Amino acid sequence: MGQYTYPSAMYAYFSPAIVDIVGYHLNSVSRWIREFERDNRLEGQARGHRASIFSAAEYKEIIELIAKQPDITLLELHSHFAKDCSLNAIHKLLKKLGFVVKKKLRASGKKRGSIVRAEQRFK
Repeated sequence: MGQYTYPSAMYAYFSPAIVDIVGYHLNSVSRWIREFERDNRLEGQARGHRASIFSAAEYKEIIELIAKQPDITLLELHSHFAKDCSLNAIHKLLKKLGFVVKKKLRASGKKRGSIVRAEQRFK
């Protein structure tokens, strides 16, 4: 027995029933059907991510630089590497490498004993 394929018009007729079953929008289901007819595949498209602006060697350099200067700012890192990226991109990279933001303690003019001890602990 030969393989029978439904024409697109038939899929369009059954689409509302399919939408109710799978719980996705009619446009999504229709697009999936068109892509299946065109490419004969059921899996999603392979999509990648942008390549990192920093190389593996630069990752190591960043780690060494932060070890030497733990209070370096994002702006200083940006100017050190002279990369064409945002400060947010550098921040995300630092988070990826496991670094966290160390907030400086600020008091409103009073130097309580607990604040002095905490400042000494973080120096």
